[in-house]
Amino acid sequence: MRAFADLMNNRDGRHLHHWIIQIQADGLPALYPFTAGLSRTSTPSSPDSA
Repeated sequence: MRAFADLMNNRDGRHLHHWIIQIQADGLPALYPFTAGLSRTSTPSSPDSA
C-alpha cells in the first residue's frame, strides 16, 4: 500500500497499471476488489511511457 500512497501523493498515475499488476502477482486477494475498481476507471499506460 505504501507504493500506492506514493503514486497518489506524487500524482504519478502513469504507473498505476503496473502497481495493479504487481498487487495481483503478489497474491494479495484482499486488494483484488480495490484493484478491479481501479482497473475499470483507469487507462493503462503504454510500455513506452513508463
